[in-house]
Amino acid sequence: MNGASALQGGAHPADAVTFENVTVTFPSADGGVRTILEELNLSIPAGQFVAVVGRSGCGKTTMLNMAAGLVEAADGAVTVLGSAPRAARKRMGFMLARDALLPWRTASGNVQYGLELRGVKPTAERKETASHWLSTVHLADHEKHYPWQLSQGMRQRVALARTWALDPELLLMDEPFAALDVNTRRSAQNEFLDLWQREEHRTVMFVTHDLGEAVALADRVVLMGEGGVLDDVMIDIERPRDLTHITMDSAHQDILERLRAHLRR
Repeated sequence: MNGASALQGGAHPADAVTFENVTVTFPSADGGVRTILEELNLSIPAGQFVAVVGRSGCGKTTMLNMAAGLVEAADGAVTVLGSAPRAARKRMGFMLARDALLPWRTASGNVQYGLELRGVKPTAERKETASHWLSTVHLADHEKHYPWQLSQGMRQRVALARTWALDPELLLMDEPFAALDVNTRRSAQNEFLDLWQREEHRTVMFVTHDLGEAVALADRVVLMGEGGVLDDVMIDIERPRDLTHITMDSAHQDILERLRAHLRR
């Protein structure tokens, strides 16, 4: 059963991420204060794939950074996996729009890097884990290649393998496919969705500007704006999903139009 159906059926799993009356302010260029989020209340149940969308500057990435413990709230509280965000860092993975691979390390070395930081000591264990995940994202023949020897799509798949190798309970993803061309992006989306649908227990908080991507991938889409939530939609489309044909699904089209209507206001 997919995450959306489970929730709509009345189940109430524990929350993986909660924002309670959260207000975030940043200094403005004129010396004043700019409010990014104001008294935000939002809960993300464990195992749910949530896409956060909205115009630039609406607070999407700020929310992600708060969940990662990189930004503090001026008021309110953020809880991640039952604790303060910083205390939960070892249980989460963070994936950015750019792959951020280390150029002096091979694909295998880059996947192993996160494991090293997490204190996985035996080199053989790190290598075995890296090999497994590179094979999973169809890069088994590129373990010894350096980033400059890989296409942008391959580099992003290495980044995906590096993130997954940490076995995170929570995945924080900030425009992870935005830097890719259309065809490579679809391939990377399919790669990621295939991985997630095999292991739906992982909670995903996925920030994107692309409404179509959000509706195609997620269980739920949260539309941000004006310092808070403008709309919160469950995506009742069966899994596993075929990203090639999902745009023709009437439910996909209806939800897209609903979200676009909000943004036109």
